[in-house]
Amino acid sequence: MIARLRKTHAVVTSLVASLVTVAFFSAVTGATDKPAPEAMPAVLADRGIVAPTVEWERDDLWGAFPIVTRWRSDRGTQGELRLLDTRGPAIELDLAAPLGRPEVLLYWSPTLPTDPEALPGTSHLLGAVGGVGTRRFALPAPAEAGGGHLLLYSLGQAGVFATAALPAAPDGADR
Repeated sequence: MIARLRKTHAVVTSLVASLVTVAFFSAVTGATDKPAPEAMPAVLADRGIVAPTVEWERDDLWGAFPIVTRWRSDRGTQGELRLLDTRGPAIELDLAAPLGRPEVLLYWSPTLPTDPEALPGTSHLLGAVGGVGTRRFALPAPAEAGGGHLLLYSLGQAGVFATAALPAAPDGADR
């Protein structure tokens, strides 16, 4: 009796394992890509929700690093819901490849650093940068008018390794 139950259990376990494997790979291969951030579902657009707009986009700010930089803002009027998780404009960095530096942080500063190993005293930490993909950072109040510099600082190497001068805020952008 035990031998028959063991054989039945082995067959059922193998069958379930095969079905779970097939179901997993079917789900992974059948998954659709995320919608583009600019795409606004009709159900949200009908309710007066405002999508963040790209005021400008540049891929030449960081020199040798393949980073696309975008200035995003909500242009909603009072009473409209906003989709940005910031109270003012935001900077987006879209990294096409890893930066190759350990523990990278993004800072905004009104001035360039005079010492490559030290950050200016007026710099503001925006957040951590790493890997590949898009990261969005809220700008501090002094940066909302545009201008200033973005600094990439490596904690592992204790120094600023890349800077980008921000253009002035676009006309009509949130300030």
